[in-house]
Amino acid sequence: MAATAIGGGIAGALLTATTQHTASPAASSTTTSTTTVDAHAQDVRLCTAYAIINSATPKPARSGPDLLPSVSALQVAIDANPGANQEIREALGSVVDTFYATMASLDGGVRTRGLAEPPTYDEARALAVYDRAWDACRLGE
Repeated sequence: MAATAIGGGIAGALLTATTQHTASPAASSTTTSTTTVDAHAQDVRLCTAYAIINSATPKPARSGPDLLPSVSALQVAIDANPGANQEIREALGSVVDTFYATMASLDGGVRTRGLAEPPTYDEARALAVYDRAWDACRLGE
């Protein structure tokens, strides 16, 4: 448990270091979209965060707390980079969903009750999601 907390703290510190916000120049009246340079920088920050989070995540995850720091850090990275490529954001959003499905299936599972409808974990789907994220961030290059 302490190792998970320390790992989460390290991942959070690394994520914070790689996603520092800088003041952007005021948008001109004709430019309302993210610039190509800024979008690329957000792609790099988001994929770097994912690579760090992925390498710090215990494999295999044996309990929900093994994944909790990873799912939290990845969601923060996605939220901190709204101008990143939509394909990358969607692929990493699917990783977050898969982490939740994995956590729900571990430790005896989380049961459906009230408004809680835990996702179902499917190993083949999870592997496809991880492959898609890997490819979207071009981590195999």
